[in-house]
Amino acid sequence: MTKKVWVIIFSIVVITGGFLFYKGMGEKDPVTATAAEMKVKEKEKEIIRDVELNPNTNIHRGVKVDKVWSFSFDRPLKKETVTSDIISVTDEEENGVPVAVELLKGGKTLEIKPPEGNYKEGTHYKIYVTEDLSYENGKKIDGPYTLQFITERKESEEAKLNKEIVFVKENQIEKVNEDGSLELDKSVKKNLSTGDIVILHTREYPDGKAIKITTVKSKIGSYIVTVEEPHFAELFEELDIYKTYEITGSEFTLNEDLQGVSVEEVASIPSDTLIASSNSPSKNGEFKLPQVKVESTNGLLFTFKDFPVGKKKSKALLTGSIHVKNPQVETDVKIGLKGIKKMSLVSKSET
Repeated sequence: MTKKVWVIIFSIVVITGGFLFYKGMGEKDPVTATAAEMKVKEKEKEIIRDVELNPNTNIHRGVKVDKVWSFSFDRPLKKETVTSDIISVTDEEENGVPVAVELLKGGKTLEIKPPEGNYKEGTHYKIYVTEDLSYENGKKIDGPYTLQFITERKESEEAKLNKEIVFVKENQIEKVNEDGSLELDKSVKKNLSTGDIVILHTREYPDGKAIKITTVKSKIGSYIVTVEEPHFAELFEELDIYKTYEITGSEFTLNEDLQGVSVEEVASIPSDTLIASSNSPSKNGEFKLPQVKVESTNGLLFTFKDFPVGKKKSKALLTGSIHVKNPQVETDVKIGLKGIKKMSLVSKSET
């Protein structure tokens, strides 16, 4: 990855770590967290989309703005039920999108064309079909159908940190009190105040931990402050990342004391195969989408030899290998001064 990308990722790590520095220093049991575990407080009103998706949600990312959706059915549909009341497309603001819908191939293919001028870039859309869609024999479809998709946008790796952030070095942290408050040297800022965002750099946390000042008590030469975890967006003037990153062996460093496991990169020439795949739980052959499946052995090979698994009393030794094919992280993050507009980190791989 480029240096710029590491800066961006560092920033995200700083945010999600946040409050954990002083918690880990002031309490017996350090608090740990990841980006996936981060929850936004209910009281905050910023619009956050695509942070958590139901695993059963049928969603497609990186869709072309001129995408034509084509759904196959095992039996011909009734033309009179193919209407805008029964088949609709809405955008992320729940506004209706004027699409064209028609039947093809003897009524067995339902095609939804994009609106005039195409879909907007980087926008979340939903296709909804009610249970009133019927077959020529009068029988209705198995139930309502929903498909969500997000259109692609131009690749981006831009990050602008909040100019008001205060960076604190380890030698400026005079004390971490048992109640979690910190004592900071006054050299950190002339007039440190409530609401200031601070990033603490220490040997234990070289990439920094972000905190937000909640109270300040001024002493001669130092401040005593209480802190809380800052909101994700408070560290940025702008964060805009839209890119897919491939995970390679260089991203993995095994602990020196970890025995019986190794990782290496493997590669081969991929081949594309067009297959028909149903993405609906229906048993009636409804809403089948043609998909392109990539057959490849590119990726990472984890090899295990007498690798201990489980607790002492029920420990087993694992021997074998796991091939993780095409490991990737699809990143779509957009943050502005008004808060989080979009945050999606999706890992993809095959085993």
